[in-house]
Amino acid sequence: MMLNSLLTRSVIAANAQRGLLTLARGISSQKNDLPTIAAFDRLIQEQGLIEEKARDLISTDFHALNVQGMLSLWVAIEVAVEDAVLAVLMNDEPSARKIIASFTKGKPDILAGPLSEESANLVFKRMERAAREQLTVMDAYCWLLQTVHVQMQLLDEESKVLNELYCVRNCVMHRGGIVDGEVLQKAPKLGVALGAQVHINKDSYHRYIDAGNGFATKLLGAVLASPYIKTNSK
Repeated sequence: MMLNSLLTRSVIAANAQRGLLTLARGISSQKNDLPTIAAFDRLIQEQGLIEEKARDLISTDFHALNVQGMLSLWVAIEVAVEDAVLAVLMNDEPSARKIIASFTKGKPDILAGPLSEESANLVFKRMERAAREQLTVMDAYCWLLQTVHVQMQLLDEESKVLNELYCVRNCVMHRGGIVDGEVLQKAPKLGVALGAQVHINKDSYHRYIDAGNGFATKLLGAVLASPYIKTNSK
């Protein structure tokens, strides 16, 4: 989110820097600083292309930057869930063994003892496959966390926005951003037509960011409330 904000400000500044460059060149001219004057001349000459690209981004409400931020946000959610589950699998052997047994019908195929990172990843992949039986991706993530005693629960609206984010992410990643029926159904607030190019404006981007921040906050709270966190009370 911070990177997106910095890039947005940079684009706005780039679109308006011709005047500053011209002013700076004038000051250099007064000092007869020929090398600096030449440098500013090059920058002013290149400003046309920069302004064109900046205007394109601004005219689309920074769609390209918003898409990159949206994709990064979903990766962060995925990694947060995976890391939380892996941490339990690698550090809570009794729970890990119960999970392993449940996916191998009583015939564990992973060596006894604490799980290595490689073994924990293998178990997580099996858990992911089972999680696909859940109704939505956010149901699956909550199920994964609850399986390792991290009681993660989302409100319907929170889950709806995050499932929309996942749907739009898939549209961008796998369909080149071309809207299909699933996007129409799960992301009606985008206001796009079937077969059109998906468009992420600032309002949609901030809605996804707020939902992602809320998820991160709830996940942190669920981890702190889990049996793995020991606190001392006086």
